[in-house]
Amino acid sequence: LRDSLQAGSNVGLQYKISDSLTIGSGFGFQSQIEDSASIFPLILLDWKINDVLSLTTSPGAGASAGPGVALRWDKSDTVRFSLGLSYDKSRFRLDKDNAASPGGVGEDSGIPAYVTLTWKSSEHTQTSFIAGVKFANELRLEDSSGHSIIKRDSDPAPFVGVNFGYTF
Repeated sequence: LRDSLQAGSNVGLQYKISDSLTIGSGFGFQSQIEDSASIFPLILLDWKINDVLSLTTSPGAGASAGPGVALRWDKSDTVRFSLGLSYDKSRFRLDKDNAASPGGVGEDSGIPAYVTLTWKSSEHTQTSFIAGVKFANELRLEDSSGHSIIKRDSDPAPFVGVNFGYTF
């Protein structure tokens, strides 16, 4: 566990320009297994285009933990459709018994494009269904000393998911 623990955080400031526009900036930090920490800028935007459409870069806007942008359509008080893009990068420790690189590190990165349908069933609960495709995929493999063994592009990959949320 100690050899594969990662941590991250986002920090930002926002300014509410009007009831329909909030903008801001910040930075994100993500530690990396066998690599330097990643520090990246954040652009924070929450723009209510009209009564039913909004554009956001808020956390949770994407299909991954990375930065993303989503166009949201509130069809009603209980139903929302979203269309978005995000960036996803994941580094993970390989098992010590791995034949290709014992104790090495794998990395998977790409750009998920997705649609979601969110149903708010009560004031505190919601369910989201998500479907999309991750493209511009790259897979990397490093040995236990951090030297690159192989880097390959991979085909677009479809994905689906369900998210249950409860706020209090």
